[in-house]
Amino acid sequence: MYHVKNLFFSYGEKKILKGVSLSLQKSKATSLIGRSGSGKSTLLKTIMGMLSPDLGESLIDPKHCYYLGQEETLLPWKTVFDHIKLMDTLQKKISNITEIESLLDAMGLLNKKDSYPSDLSFGMQKRVLLAQAIHSKKELLLLDEPFLGMDLFLKKRLFALLKDRQKKEGVTVFLVTHDLQEALCLSEEYYFLHEGNLMQKKIESLEDLIATYEEVTV
Repeated sequence: MYHVKNLFFSYGEKKILKGVSLSLQKSKATSLIGRSGSGKSTLLKTIMGMLSPDLGESLIDPKHCYYLGQEETLLPWKTVFDHIKLMDTLQKKISNITEIESLLDAMGLLNKKDSYPSDLSFGMQKRVLLAQAIHSKKELLLLDEPFLGMDLFLKKRLFALLKDRQKKEGVTVFLVTHDLQEALCLSEEYYFLHEGNLMQKKIESLEDLIATYEEVTV
């Protein structure tokens, strides 16, 4: 289990997180759902140590995490293939070309492996960033709206890929999303963040998820 205990965080006088505690089961996918501005991205950055909480603590070691934020972080001088290979370079590993190409093929990017970010659509750029996260081989992936700009067919393909990595490699996923159907397809557990307060709810169906979202975030 990965644990966060009683986190408080403020931007100046504005309180963003108010005693947030959570537990993530290893090798499972958990969704964090909430309206825009509710503090979802702030929570991920606090877990990663990018922001320091006012009180409380994250018991999750950032060294074992990969954080994929909403910021554009692709390097304009590197190809798609080089971006994935970079994960090996940073960890001082020898790259397996076949493994990288297999991942790019699964992501629908193999025909773009020699392309640069400027040649890619927004959705393709998001896929490159997600491929980097997957290839990092980190134990815990913190993913902040990673499927923006992708159609439902492609999303389902990537959901299957992530689930396969969970099964084979024991990867844990903590997903920030505003898309309820996306959350239901990928996740097994659900947290809702509203006005700095975090609540965990058991969800059985899309209708249940919609009703809970409306109840919790009013």
